[in-house]
Amino acid sequence: MKLFPEKSVLYIETFSAIVFRRGDILNRTRAKLIITTVLIVILLTVGIHIAGMHSKRMVSLREAGVEAVVVSHDKSVYPDFIYNSCAINNDSISGEKEHNIPLTHTADTEELTKLSTDIVTGRITGLCYTFINGTAYTVADLHISNSFKGSLVSDDIVSLYFLGGYASVQDYNSFYGIKDGDPNKFYKFTVKGYPAPELEQDMLFFMSSNSVQQDIPKNVYSLTSPANSVYTPSSDGESYTGNGRSFTAEFLKELVQQDFRI
Repeated sequence: MKLFPEKSVLYIETFSAIVFRRGDILNRTRAKLIITTVLIVILLTVGIHIAGMHSKRMVSLREAGVEAVVVSHDKSVYPDFIYNSCAINNDSISGEKEHNIPLTHTADTEELTKLSTDIVTGRITGLCYTFINGTAYTVADLHISNSFKGSLVSDDIVSLYFLGGYASVQDYNSFYGIKDGDPNKFYKFTVKGYPAPELEQDMLFFMSSNSVQQDIPKNVYSLTSPANSVYTPSSDGESYTGNGRSFTAEFLKELVQQDFRI
């Protein structure tokens, strides 16, 4: 592969002859060498500059989120640590405990709509478990399919925190000042009247984003009224049932519109 095209070589020789018209062959040879060197330096400098611009453009695109189109809907937020779910099984469960957590009163659909920052349909695609300040949580990856209220859109993935789950015996004992505890054994925690998350089930969720609760991360979600915030859609998706009540999608849309007008 030639460094310069034939025309470029001709230009170099012509320029050298013009500069050294007296025909000094040695000087002309030196001139060609100098000019060639200068051209090589210029080409290398331009090439590095172009490469730098390309690199900066890639960085700016990355900062703009263009490169992350596939995962740009992933808004999940995880706690500082989670347990290895594979380690939690029937053999590793040391016992069951109940969180004595008072639940809010059972809100009706109108009140649920007003209190919720987001009302969405979606399915839970993954679960993990954590233990924060003496409380066990199940962290669910919720894949949104439709939104009735709030800023979430289809294909968003958010973290929905449920009360209850698992904690290692060691972590539980340590929280209550007990030194001994097996890190490979777990307690299962439940909350009376609180629903357990179900994997791969299309459901309707009344949720509230966290902005004040200190135990769990900000920008995650929890059920607005734990006792009655999850509903099962009909096969055509036009109505929802659960917790001893039922309502249509149109009725829910009207409630949301009313809430916006207030």
